[in-house]
Amino acid sequence: MKKWSILLVVLLLTLTRVCLSSTIDSSLCIKLENKNNSTYNKNKMIYPIYVYGSKVLREVAVDITDGYPNLGDLLSSMFYTMYSSEGVGLAAPQIGESIRVFTIGLPLEVADGEPPKMLEKVFINPQIYSYSDSVCTSPEGCLSLPGLSSDVVRPTTIKIRYCDENFVEHDDTFTGFFARVIQHEYDHLEGIVYTDRVSSELKVSLESDLSSMLKGDFSSEYKTIQDLDDLP
Repeated sequence: MKKWSILLVVLLLTLTRVCLSSTIDSSLCIKLENKNNSTYNKNKMIYPIYVYGSKVLREVAVDITDGYPNLGDLLSSMFYTMYSSEGVGLAAPQIGESIRVFTIGLPLEVADGEPPKMLEKVFINPQIYSYSDSVCTSPEGCLSLPGLSSDVVRPTTIKIRYCDENFVEHDDTFTGFFARVIQHEYDHLEGIVYTDRVSSELKVSLESDLSSMLKGDFSSEYKTIQDLDDLP
């Protein structure tokens, strides 16, 4: 069985935590037999993932309008890149596009003997406008910080407005695991990476690894790119 990436492993571990128990309306889901049957599995290419230290990861992404050039191909490639990297979410800045778009692809729990199913969603021009007072601490990783993971405190419930791939507007509430993944990807649109949100003590423990990453000293099983020349 192919080894899961750090991001998928640490996020799936949160499913066992009571504070991340989640109820997801099945009408919000695109259920798939497997990731190769993705609705977006057309005209796809694998993008390299921009790694920590790249300028694009620190930019505040911009909204796009209906009719954005080649949006369908971009979304197909984002899903394909995400799955090929064994991630559960991918934001456009992570492939070098500073626009307010991210994709989610989560494995769903199924009964024994049933084929695997995935939940896929596209978020365009999202705006999280409400966060719950209740929070939960859980480990996170990121495709843009290969090999690292750390505990992050996040609200357990959010309210978010966004457009889907057809530019249909939505106003939804998410809780638990899905809310955490959305917040993680949403941060990328704001120029934030999860290590910005860890405790002071954990930041100290991550300093050496982050410093090494800025020097290009890291490894990953997927394609990466790092614009160290763009560092301020």
